[in-house]
Amino acid sequence: GASAPPPAAPVQQAYASDVRTRVPLAGKRRSVLIGINYVNTASELHGCVNDVRRMQPLVERLGFPSDPEQQRVLLDDGSTYMQPTLQHIRQAIAWLVAGAAAGDALFFHYSGHGGRTQEADGYHETLCPVDMEYSGMLMDTELFDTLVRPLPSGCRLTCILDSCHSAGALNLPYLFTGTEANLKRALAGEAVQMAMSRNWMADLASWEQGNHAALLSDVAGMGLGLWQLWGKYKASKGANEAGFRTEESENVGLAVGEVIAITGCASDQTSADVGNVGAQFNLQPTARTGAGGALTSAFIEALEGQGARAPSYLELLEHIRERLAGANFSQVPQLASSLLVDLNSSFAVDTVC
Repeated sequence: GASAPPPAAPVQQAYASDVRTRVPLAGKRRSVLIGINYVNTASELHGCVNDVRRMQPLVERLGFPSDPEQQRVLLDDGSTYMQPTLQHIRQAIAWLVAGAAAGDALFFHYSGHGGRTQEADGYHETLCPVDMEYSGMLMDTELFDTLVRPLPSGCRLTCILDSCHSAGALNLPYLFTGTEANLKRALAGEAVQMAMSRNWMADLASWEQGNHAALLSDVAGMGLGLWQLWGKYKASKGANEAGFRTEESENVGLAVGEVIAITGCASDQTSADVGNVGAQFNLQPTARTGAGGALTSAFIEALEGQGARAPSYLELLEHIRERLAGANFSQVPQLASSLLVDLNSSFAVDTVC
C-alpha cells in the first residue's frame, strides 16, 4: 500500500491463544485465477500460466467449482477467451465481488509481475496486466476499493498473490511477517506480531487530534475499532463512506469482510519465477514446462501434502517460508488481513470468525 518511509509502525499484539470459533460458510463460491507470462515481451516470465493450471485442481478440491458460472480464468497463452488486460482484470474483479453476501467464499489467485511506484503520497504496490505498457497498472488503492471494500461481514475472500512487492498490493491494514523468528515465537504460543501497515499508521497518525488513535490500544476491539476509526477518518477527509455504515454504532463492522492474503514477499522484495518446480518442490510439472512461481508451488505443495488435518495459518506460512529459504530464495512470505485473525486456527477458505 501507499507508504512513505517513516519509522516502522508500532506492533500490535494478537494472541495466538485467543481461539475464536470459525463459522463454516454455506453461500456461493466464486474464484478468479490470473496467470500472465507476458509472452514475447522484454518482461517475459515462464511459470505464471502453469501456476494457474496447477492451482485449478486444488481450488476445485477446496470447494470452488471450475465451471464458467463460478470461475473466471485469465491467461495470456491464447487458451482463454479473456486475456488478462487491465480492462478484463477489472471486469473479473467486479464479477467476483458482485452481490457478495454473508456466507459467501471467494478466491483470487494472481501470478505475474508486481510493481512498486513512488507517488506524491508515498509508495504504491501494483499488479501488472499484460497490456501494462499501454493501459497502466492496477494500483493497491484501486484493488482495495474494488476487491476488499465491497465485501460485507460474513463473507470470506482468500487471495494468493505470487508477484513482486505483493505484501501491500491489496492495501490491507494488518501484516504478519513470515520470518523464521516470528514463526518460531508464534508456534511456541507467544504473542503473534501483526503490525499495522505503514500507510494505515500514517493516515491515522495524521488524524490523532483528540487521541482518536487510542482506540487501537484496545486489542480486544482492535479489528472493528480500526474500521470504525478508518470510516471516521475518511469522513473527516470528505471521502465517500458507502458500504461502511459507521454512522450507527450498532452497525460498526457490518460491512467488513474477512480478507486474507498470502503473498510471495514483502513490499520491498521480489518473487522468484522458478525454472523447474518439479526439481525443487513435490509437484508434477505441466506437460510443456516445469516453470512456476515459488509461492504458488510451495502453497500447493503444503496443501496437497497435509493429509487429513489442515495446517494452521502459521504452519502453512512456516512450510512456505522453509521451502523458499531452503531453496535459497531471499523472499519472505507474508500474511495480510483486513481483520485480526487467529493464526493458530486451521487454514480454510470457507470459514469466518
